[in-house]
Amino acid sequence: MPHESVLEMEILTGDGRVVTAAPGNEHSDLFAGFPNSYGTLGYALSLTIELEPVRPYVHLRHFPFRTRPPAWPPSSRPWPRGATRATAQDFLDGVAFSPEELYLTVGAFSDVAPWQSDYTGRDIYYTSIRGPQEDFLTIRDYLWRWDTDWFWCSRPFGVQKPLIRALWPRRYRRSDVYRKLVALDRRLGLTSALDERRQRPAREAVIQDVEIPVQRGGDSSRSSRPRWA
Repeated sequence: MPHESVLEMEILTGDGRVVTAAPGNEHSDLFAGFPNSYGTLGYALSLTIELEPVRPYVHLRHFPFRTRPPAWPPSSRPWPRGATRATAQDFLDGVAFSPEELYLTVGAFSDVAPWQSDYTGRDIYYTSIRGPQEDFLTIRDYLWRWDTDWFWCSRPFGVQKPLIRALWPRRYRRSDVYRKLVALDRRLGLTSALDERRQRPAREAVIQDVEIPVQRGGDSSRSSRPRWA
């Protein structure tokens, strides 16, 4: 997660003090509790973070699974056919299209690229995972690979249809633009009014992000359906 690269934080607390929170110092509890606290514990004034040296390109390899892997810890990760522990890996990415169609994407930095894909144009990144098993992206395009189509959420706007995609300016194919369109729709109630006119029941959009420690990944993958408390 992004906050895991933070080494220390300068924080303005609710009593007006400015403290430096870091692992092992007197404010280590504040450091540990600060991520995802949304300003309830104070405001971050400055961060000291780790940086990762990069290369110009990322070489991607997509490996399909037809069944859920039994475990995910690095020491027992079930490598698919064609991927070995000797395979260079700087990034790991998993995508599930269904319980029977899963993909592990292994990414590695590269100084050269025999070709370069561009998913800010007509092509769509998430659909490419099902295609050729190898791909090359610039480091910038790799870091933003999901943003052009907001993962796959650009579909309701029609942006994944070839004609609309050709007319939709490339500079507006970004998650922040889609968010503004969603906010406008909610403010004006356009979708709700259309559903009511079509005599459809009211709907509520829910996005759920779950962070699971890699050591428990095997446990979470054994059930095909989520269990709700």
